[in-house]
Amino acid sequence: MRPDVLVLIGQFAPFHNGHLALVHRALALAGRVVVLVGSSGRARDGRHPWTADERMQMIYAALPEAAGRLVVRALRDHLYNENAWVLAVQAAVREALGPDFAGARIGLIGGPEDPAADPLRAFPQWPRERVDAVAVAPSCELRARFLEDTDAGLDALRGSVPPAVAQWLAAFRANAPAYRRLADEHRFLETYRAGWASAPYRPTFVTVDAVVVHSGHVLLVARGAQPGQGLLALPGGFLRGDERLLDAVLRELR
Repeated sequence: MRPDVLVLIGQFAPFHNGHLALVHRALALAGRVVVLVGSSGRARDGRHPWTADERMQMIYAALPEAAGRLVVRALRDHLYNENAWVLAVQAAVREALGPDFAGARIGLIGGPEDPAADPLRAFPQWPRERVDAVAVAPSCELRARFLEDTDAGLDALRGSVPPAVAQWLAAFRANAPAYRRLADEHRFLETYRAGWASAPYRPTFVTVDAVVVHSGHVLLVARGAQPGQGLLALPGGFLRGDERLLDAVLRELR
């Protein structure tokens, strides 16, 4: 039976041609499509350069013809709590559909199932429409090229994202103050990884963080160095070779 609504869940960082194919297929199969943009509310970093609102802008820009049939909503992560995430997805779909939610035949749409990690299996009440994956570079590679801060890096994206998204990304690079910090952080991490590339073993780092609660408040600090320079964080740092964990926590806290 044809579904009334198909739901697509993802990060969309950035929204690329593979995502576009999924939405087009969903629009061909159902009257309405709800796209849920994950990791809403997270601080910007190399894995999450764009806010949920910015990723929603990309999606709407790439699909102007779907106005009236496409609804895009932000979705917060619930790490280590699948039940809370499932409830958040259901609530987001309910809010997106409004009074039509109660009687709607709802389904899910996604790429080929990954038996090791398939979050869509958490919704057995919603039938799943599987679509063959479209060949496109992994999102992590697209983000890395974008953060190279070169015209060549931006040009490399153009074949993997819709034209409207390429224009949006070019404007973000040129005008968004956040881009400079993200590009600097990307260079720092690439240099840091390169410094350990010749190590005879895979490096393992132990870090500590302090959670200080006082009168209902939690102590935060502004990070003074990369990565995440200027962002709020728990006070913490690296464990030194001659320290116990508690000693490292107290040193970093002081």
